Amino acid sequence: MTALDGRALPDWAPYGAFAGSAALAALLLLAAGSFSVALLLVVSALVACVLTYSWSRAVEGPRRAKDRLVTLVIVCAFALALIPLLSLIFEVAKRGIPGLSLEFITSDARGKIGGGGAAHALVGTLVITGVAALKAPPTLVLPAGWFKPKRVIEVYVEGHVKVRLTELLDRGSDYERVAYEMLT
Repeated sequence: MTALDGRALPDWAPYGAFAGSAALAALLLLAAGSFSVALLLVVSALVACVLTYSWSRAVEGPRRAKDRLVTLVIVCAFALALIPLLSLIFEVAKRGIPGLSLEFITSDARGKIGGGGAAHALVGTLVITGVAALKAPPTLVLPAGWFKPKRVIEVYVEGHVKVRLTELLDRGSDYERVAYEMLT
């Protein structure tokens, strides 16, 4: 229960308000003869904000109503920010998937203008990643506060092995990633 007197909207209320708003917006837009998906989403969001705020204020009070309104506005803003990203992903997939083939993946683009394959890009990606992995020092993830330079600890890797901690590479709120060297 969210209100002091125990009155609260059901858990499904925001979803129901948005679904009802979408249905109402669709009917209004169809009746006006100006239906489009983008306009439907905008009108649905506006109607859902008003409906949710009014319903919540009547049942739960002004404080919880403002909280629900701000939450809905943030969700709508997030959805609005996702539109260009999703549109880009859709366009890349729509135009790119038909061009994917075994020939494209295995042929090289050397000397070809306006065409070619992706073999050079795949090999380059694997080489760069492999070299970076080979150059990276071996690391351990330890609980926060365990790292002390030159500290010797025992690690179990198919048997007990002693290692010397050499460098702190990364520190999180509850962990430390450290480089080490094996001791014989």
